[in-house]
Amino acid sequence: MKRFLQRTVGIAAAALLLPFATAGQAVLAETTADTAVCHAYTGTNEEAQNYMRWAQTMQSFLTPCSDGTLMQVQADLQEGYYIAQYYSSDFQPLRAVRIAQELPLFGGFYAAGDAYYILTGQSQATDSSGTREEDDDLEVFRVTKYDRNWNRLGSCGVYGADTTVPFSAGSARMTDDGTYLLVRTCHEMYNSNGVYHQSNFTFQVNMAEMTVTDYFTDTKNMNHGYVSHSFNQFLQMDNGTLVTADHGDAYGRGVIFMRYPTDISAGTFQSNGVEYLQTLVPAGSGNSTGISVGGFACMDDQYLIAYNAVDDAEERTMYAGEKRYHYSSGSKGSFDGKMYTLPEYRNICFSMIDKKDGSYTNYQCTEYTEADGKSASTPQLVTLENGKFVLLWSEMNVVRTGEYIGYSGYNNYYSYVPDHTVYAMISDGEDADTVCFEGDLSDCQPVVYQGNVVWYVRNGDQATFYQLTPDGEIQTKTAGYSHICENGSGTCVVCGEEVQQPPETIAGDVNGDGVFDGQDTAVLQEFLLGESPVMENPSRVDWNGDGTLDAFDLALMRQTLCGRNHEE
Repeated sequence: MKRFLQRTVGIAAAALLLPFATAGQAVLAETTADTAVCHAYTGTNEEAQNYMRWAQTMQSFLTPCSDGTLMQVQADLQEGYYIAQYYSSDFQPLRAVRIAQELPLFGGFYAAGDAYYILTGQSQATDSSGTREEDDDLEVFRVTKYDRNWNRLGSCGVYGADTTVPFSAGSARMTDDGTYLLVRTCHEMYNSNGVYHQSNFTFQVNMAEMTVTDYFTDTKNMNHGYVSHSFNQFLQMDNGTLVTADHGDAYGRGVIFMRYPTDISAGTFQSNGVEYLQTLVPAGSGNSTGISVGGFACMDDQYLIAYNAVDDAEERTMYAGEKRYHYSSGSKGSFDGKMYTLPEYRNICFSMIDKKDGSYTNYQCTEYTEADGKSASTPQLVTLENGKFVLLWSEMNVVRTGEYIGYSGYNNYYSYVPDHTVYAMISDGEDADTVCFEGDLSDCQPVVYQGNVVWYVRNGDQATFYQLTPDGEIQTKTAGYSHICENGSGTCVVCGEEVQQPPETIAGDVNGDGVFDGQDTAVLQEFLLGESPVMENPSRVDWNGDGTLDAFDLALMRQTLCGRNHEE
């Protein structure tokens, strides 16, 4: 077990104290027997949350639905489409919906109110010399709105906006205040003296009217919310105030927190008085900073930013993933052909920022050293109730090749290999420690579902769901993806297999035994009394069709049974 450094104890409002479902928090789940599964999908999101230098847009999402089911949105399952897969409360595949791709680059998914939103983008055209067009009439960002049945309701876009490549070397996330949707992402900008610089990009959307009301694209200082270069972007609404976190390498450099003074209810977020601070400031220059940011949250009295980092400023300066050669006399003229030995480990850290005075403290949670041959991945952060949170990360094996550490693209001389161990930061409110379990993280942001912290890892046509329970135990369930057919039967549009219509369901048959009788009313009664936290097949017992299970449905079920028995 990897222990926390002593100094994190006491700050550990980081706790895993989740209430189990009660009668007032009962879970509904619609299940289908013998659900057919499509086996045409390939690829994986395993450890896709981890990055060394530049982040990337998330492709995997989970959303608990009002009927108790769990919806998974995967953007990279099928070319030209996004797939929304629905699962029962025990992670059995129920049905899948195929959503036509919008612009060619996927940015993200977000659920708000009674609608879903998908962010997409497209790049400017490039000629044979590598010069990119700068067409101000090109729609470079688009937000598309859907109802909860995935009917397209409309879209709005940002055009030109000093953008050649949206989402370049970074991510995209969304939040809302009930009226406006706020998007925080990044872009590669128009040519500036022969260079296509990268920075963050923020815009605001009226969700009811689906219009873009404000966006910020200019090169300015940080007082305006500008971060260059920005390699990962996070944002939250804090009681009407927009707050953000970026991983930057220039202006500013490190972990950058920002709080906007503007009242966004007027339709704009821009300000020249943005409050900002850098909670970790790696020395040196260049894209590689020796950190990666994994989470940002608003707590009751503080803001929390989770990240990993190499151990000290000197290492971040000299060795943070850059190809740096050794010079025997310190001058470039005396290059001796050798490379510095790069640091092969990062530790999990977080920053707590006081909401009142803006002061902050950085905490280191792990003690990986060079001798361990291990390193911590980019973490995942999940916020709970009452100022508690869960911090998860994967422990990675380090592979050394000669005088540098592997090679994994982006000019990063790191090659971490997961050993299928995940650590979770858990506390009872008085102490802090970690638990570990065999498994993986992914680019799926974990959610709270059925009183557990839940995420999934996809490998091909299988999805493994992880549930971290309130007592710190892990449960897993592997499931597949439903066939996608017209009217539930016919030819699957993904794999071409012929699929039969599932058998007709029987009203009132909540226990799935093919008969509606007194056993079914007993199941509903147990559910209403809180003796059974999960209700399978809720639509079969929603007798009055109001979307709620209550005593009226139980009475109508009993009345129907009595009437049927009397006729017999």
